[in-house]
Amino acid sequence: MFLALAVLTIRLEGGGALPVVHFINAASRNNPAPINLQIKAGGKWRGSPQLSPGQDYGIRVEVDDVYFVVAVFGLRFTEFHAYEPARDKGRAAVYWRADNGGFAISHDKTHWKPVATWESE
Repeated sequence: MFLALAVLTIRLEGGGALPVVHFINAASRNNPAPINLQIKAGGKWRGSPQLSPGQDYGIRVEVDDVYFVVAVFGLRFTEFHAYEPARDKGRAAVYWRADNGGFAISHDKTHWKPVATWESE
C-alpha cells in the first residue's frame, strides 16, 4: 500500500501522465502505400505499427528512454530518434509527420522541422 501511494505521489509530482509521441502519415494520397514503423527503446521493441495514409498513431513513452525508429515506405527507409530526453523531456507530446520527403518533428503541430529524409540505398 505504501509503495503504491509513493509511486502515485511521484507520478503526480512529476507532471502526471507520460508524454505521447505521435506519428502521422501525411504522405500523398496518390501513394496509398502504408508506412511501417519499428520502435525500440531500452533495448526492447516497443511496437511495430503500420500507418495508412492520414492515420495518427500515438505511443506513451518513458521520459528517460531514447526511442529509436526505423520507418519503411515502399522501397524507401529512414531512421531517427522519435523521443530524446534532452530534446523532449517536459513536453506533453512530440509529433512526427511523415510525407513524401521524410519525417519532420513538432511540439505544437504548427511549426515543423525536417529531421529524417527517405533513403533508397
